[in-house]
Order: sequence, then structure tokens, then C-alpha cells
Amino acid sequence: MFRNGLYGYSCAVLSTAVGEGIRIAVGNLARTTITENHAEGEISHLWPEALPDGTLLFAVSSGDRAILARYFPERGDWAPLGIEGIGPIQYLQSGHILFQQAGATVVAPFDPSAGRLTGPPTRILEAADPQHLAVSPSGTVAYVHFPEGTGMSLVRIDRSGSREPLVERRQAYRWPRLSPDGRRLVVGIQGAALVARLWLIDLTDGRRDLLQDGGGGNSEPVWTREGEKIAYSSRRSTSDVYWQAGRGGGESEMLSEEPIDQWPTSFPPDGKLLAFYGGPTGGDQDIWVVPTEGGGQARVVVDDPGTQRGGRFSPDGRWLLYSSAEAGEPAIYAQRYPDWIAGFWCHPRAGSIRRGRLMGEKSSIPTATG
Repeated sequence: MFRNGLYGYSCAVLSTAVGEGIRIAVGNLARTTITENHAEGEISHLWPEALPDGTLLFAVSSGDRAILARYFPERGDWAPLGIEGIGPIQYLQSGHILFQQAGATVVAPFDPSAGRLTGPPTRILEAADPQHLAVSPSGTVAYVHFPEGTGMSLVRIDRSGSREPLVERRQAYRWPRLSPDGRRLVVGIQGAALVARLWLIDLTDGRRDLLQDGGGGNSEPVWTREGEKIAYSSRRSTSDVYWQAGRGGGESEMLSEEPIDQWPTSFPPDGKLLAFYGGPTGGDQDIWVVPTEGGGQARVVVDDPGTQRGGRFSPDGRWLLYSSAEAGEPAIYAQRYPDWIAGFWCHPRAGSIRRGRLMGEKSSIPTATG
């Protein structure tokens, strides 16, 4: 999945997903990696910006820290600029570069021939969304303004519409998940280097515990039905699925190690399986399940054409719901579980499909056996 990119006269420079370098596509869009990680702990290279001399500026993310760097095509290597910052990066005709630093948009004078800043960064915007910001050749900045900052609040809303704040501090929260008893919250908090880490918050006393990661961040947490454990995707050497005690502390344990991106979604009532969706970076995704006991291998259970996401068990564990674009546009499907093992459900290559379509008129495709 590409994070961002820019286009030149004959090529496109693409900033790839977490864990990879920057790729360049020329002519027929054949992709070639042009930057490689220099040191252990580097997670990804992001936000490439072309300079007039043909070199590139980009950001190097290393967990909670990011720095600016420059790529030199004539020697096929890159070097850090020695300043902290993250993208989006933009080179201005005035000889300045605009980037993000410590949560603010800054601008600094830059000498391309020397490859360094010639003055300190100046903060120009404190409450702008960097994803929606542009600078004209004359120096005018257009941006989306957030008077209260770009942080978000976490609230709990009951069925009557009453709102209850869960935490006081506004931050870049992602994937909030309440425990089954409503007393604990696991949530991702995105840092300045665009890497999110999962925190377990006790809502009764405010205690916070950081779920283990390898510096690359965690995402997509899922509680077991009893709230004893939390499964999550963890970017370490690869994007694998781990789980950890749901009351904080303890060691994380790997559940699924596959050479693909993986995002956990649901446990059945007995907790003996974990459903997740995943696939190669930038490719189609499928629905998988992995045993939580006995160390069994993950296996694909839905791999229809296109991309499948989600994969959530019904409360009684008899149905698996997921989103699929196999018909040309995303739709929600309900598939009996585990009847594909018993033969009630068959994959198209094995004969047929029988399913009920939600969010619209129900449909079924007759089975090959009638």
C-alpha cells in the first residue's frame, strides 16, 4: 500500500508501506527500489520530494523518531540531513523546504548544493492538517484548519445518545477497543513519526501499559470474548499477529507468522481460532484463520477474486461476516462457519458458493451438487 508519491517528467516516485524503502517507477511503471534501510530500527522511508538538481528529499521513520534525508541518484545512495522532521515535504522556489516537526508545520532555508539547512526551522502553523496542505509558488499556504488541534477525544456513547469522556487528553488516537466488561480500553496513539503504538488504559484508575512491540508499532487490536487477552498486528521484522494479557504486563506471544501484512479481526466464542485478513503489500487480501492452541498454521478460508476484509464471527460463532469486492464493488457477505470444512460451502474452484448477501437483496449461487 503506497503512502504517498510524486510524479516527474518520466517517472513516479512512490513512498511504500511501513517496512520498505522508496521505489521509482519509470515508463511502464516497472518498480525498482532506490533506497534501502541503513541501520537496524529504521522502519520506513516516506514522503519523497524531488529537488531541481534531480536528488530527492524524504523522511526516515524509526519508531517514535523521524529524520530528513537526501537521495543521490548518481551514486545510488542517501545520507541524513541531521535534522528531525517528517512529511509531507515540499521544496519551495524561494529556496526553502516545508515539513512537519514536533507537531507543527515549519519552513527552513535549504541550500541544495551544500545539502543542508542554512538556518533554523520557523514554525508557521500549529493547527493544520499536514495531509491537506499546499503551498503556491508565491508562498501562499492553503490548509485545513483545526482550531482545537489535530488531536481527537475518546468518548463513550450509550444507546440514549449520552456522551461520557473516557480520557481527558486529546491525541492522535486510532482503533479504540473497549474490553468486554467496559473497564479497560486498548487504543493506538500515533506519534510524530507516524508510527502508532498500542496502549492499555484502565478506565477506573487511569493506569496505562504499553503493549510490546519491536519499535515498528502495533495496530488493529482485538479482545478475546472474555477479555483475557488482546490480539494485534505488530510490525517487527514482518507484520505478524501477536497476543498479550488483557490486564497489562506479561510477554507477547506470536500467533501467526506469514510473509504478508496481517490484521486480526475476531475470535469465535470458544476462542480457539483467530480470524484475520491479509495479503502481500499492495496486493489483494484474503480472510484467514489461525489456531490459538497447539501451534497450528494459519490457513486461508476465503480467497475469492479481489480483496476481502474484516472476517468477524457472529455471537454464536456459526457465521463469518466479511467485506468483499468480488462483484465489482464492496459488499458484506455472511458465510456459514465452519461448514466449508463439512462440504456445505465450497470455494468456486472446488465447485460452488452458497451464501447470503447482507445490506441488500439476498442472493445465492446454487451448489454444484444441488
